[in-house]
Amino acid sequence: MLGTAALMRLDASADPDRAAAGDLGEARQVIDWLEILKGKTEGRLSEEESMLLDQLLYDVRMRYPAAEREA
Repeated sequence: MLGTAALMRLDASADPDRAAAGDLGEARQVIDWLEILKGKTEGRLSEEESMLLDQLLYDVRMRYPAAEREA
């Protein structure tokens, strides 16, 4: 759910027709929450869950600078 929220805000920021004020700020906030979640659950997730969270964080971290440049 948090990953979807971050991706939606990043995609909206890249599209001027859909962009809303604060989308990048909100995306950064969701990314921060995901990082906190990763830290708080370290060692308590299954390997599959951990890999999913790592991949999600990687994806949103890579998309953020591109969305920031396009905004």
